[in-house]
Amino acid sequence: MALSRSNWRLTRLQTIAAISSLASALCIAPWVMINCAVGGHAKFQPIATLIGYAGLYAYQHNNDALAKSLLETAVNCHIGDLSDDTGYAYFAHWLAGIEYGQNHYINSERLEQSSASSYEKAFGEYSYSALLGRACVADNLLALGRFREAEDKAKCTLFMMRCVNLHNGDLLKARLQHILSDIYLDLGLYNEAEAIIPETLAIEQKGLGEGNGWTLLSLHNLAVISEAKGQHETAAKQFDELFKLETKYLGAEHRWTAGSKVRFALASEKSNVCIKPEGLEKICAEAVERTNLKTEQVCPNFCGYARSVGRLCLEQGKFAEANRLFNMSYAIARADHGEEHPCTILALQTTGELKLRQGRYAEAESILAETLRLKTKVLGEVNADTAQTMMLLGRTEEELGHGQKACEYYEKAMGINSTTFGWDAPVTQECKSMRTKLLSLGWDRPESEEGRWLMFRLRDRSQQ
Repeated sequence: MALSRSNWRLTRLQTIAAISSLASALCIAPWVMINCAVGGHAKFQPIATLIGYAGLYAYQHNNDALAKSLLETAVNCHIGDLSDDTGYAYFAHWLAGIEYGQNHYINSERLEQSSASSYEKAFGEYSYSALLGRACVADNLLALGRFREAEDKAKCTLFMMRCVNLHNGDLLKARLQHILSDIYLDLGLYNEAEAIIPETLAIEQKGLGEGNGWTLLSLHNLAVISEAKGQHETAAKQFDELFKLETKYLGAEHRWTAGSKVRFALASEKSNVCIKPEGLEKICAEAVERTNLKTEQVCPNFCGYARSVGRLCLEQGKFAEANRLFNMSYAIARADHGEEHPCTILALQTTGELKLRQGRYAEAESILAETLRLKTKVLGEVNADTAQTMMLLGRTEEELGHGQKACEYYEKAMGINSTTFGWDAPVTQECKSMRTKLLSLGWDRPESEEGRWLMFRLRDRSQQ
């Protein structure tokens, strides 16, 4: 769970101690480490604590490299000291936050797990510190793609919270519900996410403010759900509002702001929200330039940003640029998460969409068929994201003249979307429209060379 520098400050006493010990900590940290390694933990505990506070001071002032080094020293010095579990837990928690921010999720999860265990031992498993540690573990499991484990951990922690009356319990509840909504969105479970986001957002707006990162992420998730339903005009307005808030609180150059700007442009392209062509062209050019910056490619979820920019290029007819970005997105997602992670599968699907738009239907069919196989395996067949791939395959089969296959894909997608979003949802009606058009042209007839030729003739005649 990424830690916010802006919402956290050392106390005055801790700051004075950190400043006074920072220089000495740099000099004595290696010596302290050597002595702790041979069993002298208790002797150097006060010094190790000062080193830890010096690390927090460095973190507060954006020196992550120094902060990590000092916190590692403090954590290692506390290991083995059975008299002070809380010292280890406290510094391990903050060190885990730095590891998380650097995308080192395995190290972060290990540190959060041990920190939570230490807090449970010191204060009990129902204490705020222990429950917060469990929430952080769930967030790391989510980042690692271990969705079911993350869901179980978050739900179990929420259940434990109902048994006690915690100070600031609402904020911890919101944090856990936010993790759950992220899990559901990654798995294409939009109804489950939509059911908990409004309450989560209300708590975050009241307790953290409209400019807090968690509040902004909840607003982003609501826009993503609107987009998944095919409510592009609503999504465009939501992304526009989010873009304005992020510009105000994070700055125009922040990567979240840049991402919302691209998503707003994409939603606008598919809705009645008007943007002048030169405006879209400018947004697209700026976004493409941003993907060329090497510093951007190490940002968390850069593969998602590259995929969104690629989609915008695709809408603008810039196929070569879209292909580069889709390949980049897929390579990053595959390296970070493996072949069967939802992000990797979605990146693969965008390549299939590109081939479809280019008229390379055989290649599109092969890629989208593999995408459907992976989505069915990872997300399940009755899933909104799986239905999206079925729609794309239906269009591909239609272009190839495979009428029966196209109708079958449209029917399956229509059934899934009507179950998920309702019969009146735009995505459901789109499936119905595509299927009705094919049936009216006789595309439900048995496949044959003569029948295929007739289907093309009928389709061409209907378009004249």
